[in-house]
Amino acid sequence: MLMWQEVKPKAEAGRAVRALRRGRDVTQAQLAKVLGCAESTICRWESGKRALPLDALAEIAKAFKVPVTYFLEEATPERPEWGKK
Repeated sequence: MLMWQEVKPKAEAGRAVRALRRGRDVTQAQLAKVLGCAESTICRWESGKRALPLDALAEIAKAFKVPVTYFLEEATPERPEWGKK
């Protein structure tokens, strides 16, 4: 079984979520409402303080109409903003 940390460090996926959310002018509160979770949960995912479950990642991808792999791939020239630390 593939563990989350083997796919991508939790902070990297969280940074990708944050960059996508901000790029679409969506607040943490708005995303939390769509996902049915607390705003603080979104904050913890984005900061890397809490691992982002794959089912939540799938829901985020669906909400933003991007493939789940968007969050699992390395930063590219087309998406350099979330590759920064």
